[in-house]
Order: sequence, then structure tokens, then C-alpha cells
Amino acid sequence: MPLKYSIVILLTTVTLSVAGPSSFKVVQGGEAVSRIALSSEPTPQEELGAAELQRYVGLMTGATLPVGSAETPGDNSHGLVIAIGHPAAHPLLGELESQGLISVNAEVLTEDGFILKTVRRDNHDILAISGASPVATLYAVYDFLERFGRIGFFRYEEHVPRRSDFSIPN
Repeated sequence: MPLKYSIVILLTTVTLSVAGPSSFKVVQGGEAVSRIALSSEPTPQEELGAAELQRYVGLMTGATLPVGSAETPGDNSHGLVIAIGHPAAHPLLGELESQGLISVNAEVLTEDGFILKTVRRDNHDILAISGASPVATLYAVYDFLERFGRIGFFRYEEHVPRRSDFSIPN
């Protein structure tokens, strides 16, 4: 291999390795390394979304993701925080929106639109799961489970793959 190609491959490898984490860990080795954060007064759809996320992650990995309020740091505050809700009522999501890190605009998203976005703030990783409406937020949770958990929801059954690790790409 000529030297010119070796340098290009080396530079590409170095660039990829310093770009940041390639994934955010939700469960590692069957243990929860993230938590779910709701507002202090979640809607019924947000509560159901958190319960479904906790349930299906448990079925996949055997781990139970702790669910708490966005106002309390929780036991594993250094892991990924999965914030479920709407910025108008969820303090963490509201801060992210005011800082321009996320945007949950009902006119742009439409009534059933939602966002799934990972952000880094104050050395903490946050997954924002938010919809233009409470129902859209629930749709976002199911989309997250299908897209990243590879869970299949079918008319008469569901497919839940088993694994000890669960992470989402950056």
C-alpha cells in the first residue's frame, strides 16, 4: 500500500475516534445505567409512555429503568437521562428548548409530530422524547422502542429481542 493511502486511512481513523461517543448506554450488562425523567405533573400519556419504556426495556434486558421527576437528580444522575414530556411542563426539556438545543413547535411538527434527540448539557447526556401533543409524546416512545430497541408491534403479537446491553447511536 502506498504511503499516501496509509496517511489518509490513519487520519480518518483518528478523526472518527475523537468525534465523541458513538452511542449512549441505556442498559449495560443487564443493569440500568440511565433513568427516565418526567415532569412533576405528567399527563396520563406521558406516564403511560414512561411505563411502557420501562416495561419493554425490562423485557429486553431484565433491567428496570428508574422513573423519577425531572427536578430530582436520581441515584444514577451521571448516566443518560431520558426526558419524556413537553417543554412547557417539563423543566429539563424547557431549559433545552430555551437554549435552542431542541425545538418542539406544534406548527412545524403538526399535531402528531414528535422529536427524539440526544443532547449534551453540563456534561450530562439527555435523550429528549417529546411531542407536539401528549398523544404525540406517546407515539414518540413507541417509535423509540421500534427504531432503537428493534421491538416489533404487530396486530396479534409483539417481538421483543433479548439482550443484556441496550444503547442508542449518537
